[in-house]
Amino acid sequence: MAEGEHTGAEAGPLPAVGSYRTTKLLHASRKTAVYLAETAMGDSVVLKRCRPVQAERERATLMALKRADPDCTRFVRLVDFVHGAAADADPLESLVLEPASTSLEAWLRSCYHRPSWSEVLLVGDAVGRALEWLHAQDLCHTDVKPSNVLCTDGGRNWKLCDFA
Repeated sequence: MAEGEHTGAEAGPLPAVGSYRTTKLLHASRKTAVYLAETAMGDSVVLKRCRPVQAERERATLMALKRADPDCTRFVRLVDFVHGAAADADPLESLVLEPASTSLEAWLRSCYHRPSWSEVLLVGDAVGRALEWLHAQDLCHTDVKPSNVLCTDGGRNWKLCDFA
């Protein structure tokens, strides 16, 4: 990260971004910050803040995936895109994504037992089908890992994310 760049995840109050109010920092790295946020109507969303080039690339990919797979059954759905500006002339862009209850990484860490075979097969089948579909479209997800697999409905539907 270049000097002076940041993800908005520094210590201090959580940023408001456009009409979205962030409520919890879920993940922060040098390149991105991911928050649980609320819309003005109180609906939950996931807000990913990142540099403009990364955000635009991921937005374009998610929009192409949505056109090809309108039901968004395999990939996290893009809800909105907010250009820049949190309160302080922030250069970051924000992807607003459908809400997710957990990532595979967090779920595995919180399990007090080994996942059952049916749970392993459910997640493996979802990820495998998503990758199979991507490859049939001549696309490749270059960063498949547990933190990039999200559960969107309480353990029944696992989806790939992070296409930057």
